[in-house]
Amino acid sequence: LIIETKKEIRLERLFKEYKVYLKNKSIDEKKEFLLRLSNMATIYSKMPQEKELFEIKFSDAEKRFFHLLDNLEITTIFPLVLYLYKNITNQQDLLRAFTLLESFLALRQICKFTTKNYNNLFLQIIRTLEKLKNDEDSSSGDIGSLRLREILTSFTDFGNRFPSELEIKEAFKTSALSNKQAGELLFIIALKDLDSEYSDSKTLSSKSFSVEHIMPKQWEENWREPEFNELDKYKRNQKLLTFGNLTLITKNLNSKLRNQAWAYKSKTLKEYSSLKMTTAFLDKEQWNESSIDERADLLASKAIDIWKW
Repeated sequence: LIIETKKEIRLERLFKEYKVYLKNKSIDEKKEFLLRLSNMATIYSKMPQEKELFEIKFSDAEKRFFHLLDNLEITTIFPLVLYLYKNITNQQDLLRAFTLLESFLALRQICKFTTKNYNNLFLQIIRTLEKLKNDEDSSSGDIGSLRLREILTSFTDFGNRFPSELEIKEAFKTSALSNKQAGELLFIIALKDLDSEYSDSKTLSSKSFSVEHIMPKQWEENWREPEFNELDKYKRNQKLLTFGNLTLITKNLNSKLRNQAWAYKSKTLKEYSSLKMTTAFLDKEQWNESSIDERADLLASKAIDIWKW
């Protein structure tokens, strides 16, 4: 109905809004509407979901996009997604559109940009694309990834723009997301690390992993710093929540490590962990704020490479 009316529809008014929309239409118009509705239902039923998203690889662009939507719990984008499925006939160009939207959503999440305006934002994009499609003066009227890119990159307000590269790098050192949000973004980075012709396995299941704080939240148990004052402790408690201190490990391994000291933790991770984002830093003699920032820089560079726009 959002696609049909090009206006925001609240769920609690859905039935009333449908009645209003169909009230003055002729029988033929209602038949045409039912055909469009049926077509959209068919498209929706074929979207990757549930079991199809259980185990994926980085090159599965469509599944990766829906995996992100599912785990970041972004549902207001579905009218736009349906609109793109309906109007972009070239499969490769459709995947490019999804990859662009993935970049938009992932980078904004990393930088903790607001999501409150997303319903209006995605509706605005539909309106703009529809206007371009129906514009007789338009060079082609085609809806595609290039058109979508033009629209997304034209936004300049904080509520709807892409983050800058500098903001992304800073966010990896300062943003504290929920475990589910951070875990999804780290999962895609882990998939990218496996996306090589030399990898013996390129697929991962996010259900197999949980987020681990390399320096534990209860760090004072085995990571005590005698010279720390209260401000130092506060700063450390904030820093250990950021990306540079987060990685993905199996749930069984997570329970084994708990608040163990770095010497034990690094040795155990070296023995059991296979993800590059973890193993690349296990030879460090100590794990502290400097190490966290160094790893944050590496993760930021990977994110910028993955989510290009």
